[in-house]
Amino acid sequence: MFETALREADVAADEALMIGDRYEHDVAGAKDVGLATVAYGAEDGPAVDYRVDDLREILDIVGVRDSLD
Repeated sequence: MFETALREADVAADEALMIGDRYEHDVAGAKDVGLATVAYGAEDGPAVDYRVDDLREILDIVGVRDSLD
């Protein structure tokens, strides 16, 4: 699924970010193909790069918040 999404979007894995709420299905799978991962309500595990409780925190992760101020 992740490889198909990257191919269809014409985006390299190291340029993408997966935000998931289920560790095994979302976060771990995305990490297996090289995506950076954000756990939102998901269990922690070795594949989690970032954990957020509020989706607005993702703006900081991708460096967008500064450009919005």
